[in-house]
Amino acid sequence: MRAPAIGVALALVGAAVTAQDLGELARQEEKRRQEKRAPATPPKSYTNDDLRKPDDAASPAPPKAGAARKQAATPAPPPPPEPPPPAPVDTRSTAEQLDEGSWRERAAQRRAAVKGLEEQ
Repeated sequence: MRAPAIGVALALVGAAVTAQDLGELARQEEKRRQEKRAPATPPKSYTNDDLRKPDDAASPAPPKAGAARKQAATPAPPPPPEPPPPAPVDTRSTAEQLDEGSWRERAAQRRAAVKGLEEQ
C-alpha cells in the first residue's frame, strides 16, 4: 500500500517542479521576445517646426545663366502617340449577339487587334 502512495507522491512533486520550470521558461521567453521587438533607437518624429526650417542642403541651387541657353537648345520630346479609337458599339439584337458565328467573328477581330498591337 505504501509503494503506490509513494509513487503518486513522487509523480505529483515531479509535475509541480516541471510546472514551475515551464512557468519560468515562459517568462524568460516573453522577456526575450519583448527585447527583440524593442527598437534600438526611437523612430524619428517630425513636427511642424521641422517642416518650416529651410534646409540649405536639400534645396536646389538657383540655375546659372548658361543653363537657360543650354535648355533652350534642347528640342522638346515628341508628343505621345494618340490613343486608338474606341471600339465600335454592337447594335445587333441580343439573339444575334449570342450566335456562335458572331462570337467567332468577334474573337477573330480581337486576335487581329492584339496581333496588330504586338507588331507595333
